[in-house]
Amino acid sequence: MAEVFNPPLPAGAGAASYWPIRQDSANSLALAAAVRRAAGPLLAVCEDSEAAERLLRELRYYLSRHEEFPVLSLPDWETLPYENFSPHQDIVSQRLTTLHQLPLLKKGILVVPVSGLMLRLPPRGYVAANSLDLRVGQRLSIEDLREQLVAAGYTAVKTVLDHAEFAVRGSVVDLFPMGSMEPIRVDLFDEEIETLRTFDPETQRTRNQVHDIRLLPGREYPLDEAAISGFRGRFRERFDVDPRQCPIYRDVSDGIASPGLEYYLPLFFDELHTLFDYLPVRSLVVQVGDIHNAGEDFRREVANRHRDRNFDSRRPILEPDEIFLPVNQVLAELKQYPRIRMTASARAVFRLRQLPDLAMNPRSQRPLQALSDFIAGCDSRVLFCAESPGRREHLQQLLGRIGLRPAAFDHWDKFIAADAQNGITVAPIDRGLWLDRERLVL
Repeated sequence: MAEVFNPPLPAGAGAASYWPIRQDSANSLALAAAVRRAAGPLLAVCEDSEAAERLLRELRYYLSRHEEFPVLSLPDWETLPYENFSPHQDIVSQRLTTLHQLPLLKKGILVVPVSGLMLRLPPRGYVAANSLDLRVGQRLSIEDLREQLVAAGYTAVKTVLDHAEFAVRGSVVDLFPMGSMEPIRVDLFDEEIETLRTFDPETQRTRNQVHDIRLLPGREYPLDEAAISGFRGRFRERFDVDPRQCPIYRDVSDGIASPGLEYYLPLFFDELHTLFDYLPVRSLVVQVGDIHNAGEDFRREVANRHRDRNFDSRRPILEPDEIFLPVNQVLAELKQYPRIRMTASARAVFRLRQLPDLAMNPRSQRPLQALSDFIAGCDSRVLFCAESPGRREHLQQLLGRIGLRPAAFDHWDKFIAADAQNGITVAPIDRGLWLDRERLVL
């Protein structure tokens, strides 16, 4: 039986290791160990966005003290297929950041829902070709920068608040780069960048100075003259309609990013890529759950949405296969890599014990009786996890009622290295875990 800190990994391309799907956070902990041991980066494919977010949250905690192993995400657009809405700019920012980082990723893990894996993507060269580096001391023309930002999909506004926005005020340019946590204020002296400073979009007050920044494109499609011309030509070839009667055609012709334009991505490029084109060669794939059936369910939803919306000649839509990969193609691509498959039918491989139900019973005179009995009869060390400092204080008060005074730790690694029998920390772990060999309850 393998240890959760030394999980079995596949031997090579096409080989597979099988892990059981567990209801606790053991899979995340074992994956964190696999990330540190693997020869290259990992791609974890989950059944849906909820499962992907939970895995991301747990992995980022378990790997939070290992910056050399980044945890990346590639969310899907979080819009209904063929919807006349665009993804939130924060989602687009996250996606473009990941697509920029992924080809050069040596170690770490990317988590993606199967629906996100099935989305076709802009060519790899698009992100690199439409990125711009700015640094202190660089010669820069404001008019040239304005043109580059507009071509990269940024929107001119009076006050910068969201990603992919910029504002020009004399010799000062405010902009919110895609992939950045904060907007940047560029101060120029003549045509030279004098300072680069982050600022608070709410108060507009500057914060910290930086030496350089990288501007990623503002969207997953271009809106420069060449891209607009290509879109117009492909639109006329693809659809047997009068384009003058199609608002989306007119908007693109005027350089306007219409809501839902992402579902016309194939019309901006000669060819699209997939996530597999971005994935480093030495990657290890992790299939979390039944992604086959989850992918089929998503494709049925796409087909239903296509059938229901494929009637308006003023807004013709593309076929599903032009935007999304078929499930069988996704599975065939995954089989080319060494894989970890987490399935319900896999035999137990980790030295773990099943935690009993320790939920508080508010109707009982002793609401924490189950927990009290467990602690009394348990020979393992116990670390209590709260989701926030406020919840931690509340939990400490509750535990005090049954005579427990757990020591506070700022991370679970500190608790493992300490001698305390019981500890408490702030951690985004909402699924308990009992490590048998380590005699540790989390």
